[in-house]
Amino acid sequence: MKVNFYLLVFIVFCINTRITAQNCICTGKEEWKGNRVILDSNVKKTDPYNSIIKFTVKRWYHFFHDGFSGTGSFIKENIIVTAKHNIINKGITKISYSIGGENIVLKKKDFKVFLYKEKNKGVENDIAIIKITNPNKYVRNVTFFKYLNNYELNNKRLHLTGFPCDSKGELIEKNALYSTIKINDRNTIIGYPMYTCQGDSGTPLWYKDEDGYFVIGVHHGGNENIIGFVEQKLNVAAFFNKNVISWLNKHSN
Repeated sequence: MKVNFYLLVFIVFCINTRITAQNCICTGKEEWKGNRVILDSNVKKTDPYNSIIKFTVKRWYHFFHDGFSGTGSFIKENIIVTAKHNIINKGITKISYSIGGENIVLKKKDFKVFLYKEKNKGVENDIAIIKITNPNKYVRNVTFFKYLNNYELNNKRLHLTGFPCDSKGELIEKNALYSTIKINDRNTIIGYPMYTCQGDSGTPLWYKDEDGYFVIGVHHGGNENIIGFVEQKLNVAAFFNKNVISWLNKHSN
């Protein structure tokens, strides 16, 4: 029994050590790196940036480090949308984030996690939502991103705004004209010429028009050598097509 206990401790230690040792990995052409902009504290308080959060997921076996970090954004007062791979593993005990200058800690009873096409992997399925069970207690003044069944993207400038691992916690803005992006034939993946890093996962891909701010996808990361995206070294997001919108509506009510 004592041997089994020490073996378990050793395994958990190895898991935590391996996780902690991960480096900050970035993808995209080096020339795109200079197109990133650090947003100052005043801008971060304005729409829609005040609805974009850096969150940390803590699991029961995270004894020796603070957990995994990712980016998410509010699409309703109690709904945070992010990348599935940020929160796919079981054993989550709490999720913490900062909003409006206040640090929020969601314990297990305070949230539910829903995964898009839970058993399916791939860029196009890398979407999840965190549903806060008591938004009046945990959500402050933010402007929520909107989303639509049909987007008119011609001549739009698309923005990707998140917390990459090389930014030391700063909110970083990246953008590109619609003419430079690529959407696959099935309308499930969208690629863009932007330099991104770990920590950007779950970042909203959005645009502005006269009706507000609209999110059209969540950042996955590198292009996974997918034909049509790898040739130009585009980074990619899961696109909010009609199926995704239907799923979001189902779990947002």
